[in-house]
Amino acid sequence: MTDQPNHAVECPIRCLAPSDVAMARERAGPGRLAWIEYGTKACGEMETIPRPSESQCVRLAEDLSLDGPLEACLLAALVDRELCEADLATLAWIPEDETLSALARLERAGHLRRRDDEYMHHYRHAESGLESRLRARLAALD
Repeated sequence: MTDQPNHAVECPIRCLAPSDVAMARERAGPGRLAWIEYGTKACGEMETIPRPSESQCVRLAEDLSLDGPLEACLLAALVDRELCEADLATLAWIPEDETLSALARLERAGHLRRRDDEYMHHYRHAESGLESRLRARLAALD
C-alpha cells in the first residue's frame, strides 16, 4: 500500500479526510486495529470505522479466502455500514483506481452490493454471510 492515497474520483461530499486516517493509524501503532472517526456530511452522525493493519488484513484475507489484503480492508470497513468509493479509497490508503478494481471484484464475487446516486457509487455487504464472519474476526482483533 502506498504512502498516501491518490484522489482521482471527484466527490463533492467526501467525508473521510486522509489526515484522520493517518492519525488513527499512527495512534493504533504497527500491527494494530485502528478505529477512525467518521462523520457523514449528509446527516452529521458520527461513528468509528475499523481499519485493520496490513498484517491483520493479510490474515483476514487468508482466513476468509479472499483475493488479498485490500479486499479484507474494504470488507472490514463496510461491516454494518455503507460507504462511498472515495471514502473507501481514503480508508484503504491506496490509489482510487486500485480501490475501484477491488470493489468491482468483490461485487462480481457476490460479497458487495452497489448503490448509485447522482455523485458516487456506495457499497455495502451483500447477504453472503461474510459480514457476520468478518464482524466476529474484527472483534477478536480489537
